[in-house]
Amino acid sequence: MPATFEEAGAATGQIVLRWSKKLSRSDVNKNAQNIRNLMSLTKARLIDDLDFFRNVFFSDAAWRRTTISGHAAEIADVELNVKVPSKRTRLLTLQVVHAPHREAGQHNYHTSIRWGPLAGELRNARGDGYTGFWAVLEKHDTGEYSLTVAADEPSRRFIG
Repeated sequence: MPATFEEAGAATGQIVLRWSKKLSRSDVNKNAQNIRNLMSLTKARLIDDLDFFRNVFFSDAAWRRTTISGHAAEIADVELNVKVPSKRTRLLTLQVVHAPHREAGQHNYHTSIRWGPLAGELRNARGDGYTGFWAVLEKHDTGEYSLTVAADEPSRRFIG
């Protein structure tokens, strides 16, 4: 039975920010022509995705400068309580990448989460795997983060 977002698990405290999206084939590594190993963090209703994830959602992360394809970018290693259907909640460190140069006037994403140790698990899931499932990213007032992959759409897709 698939998990629901309410079963997110180990993070404590009140949710102060929530962002969610329906996962695409590319997000879950099921697009054979373009295996990205990342989930793009994109616009949700009232946010400016150019700086929301970098300066609001993950504002307290330890960002470090880097370059991607010759352009300035930033990366932060963020601990998240991760819940994927049929798996126990795990504390994983995933990279959050902020690359403003991706805009290029095409409404591309600026920030992403690299799947890291989850990449193979997502890619190897049977059939379409988690395509069409929901990713729910939450920040708690304790400073903890959680990421839940669930079949059900959350009742409140965005908090903040």
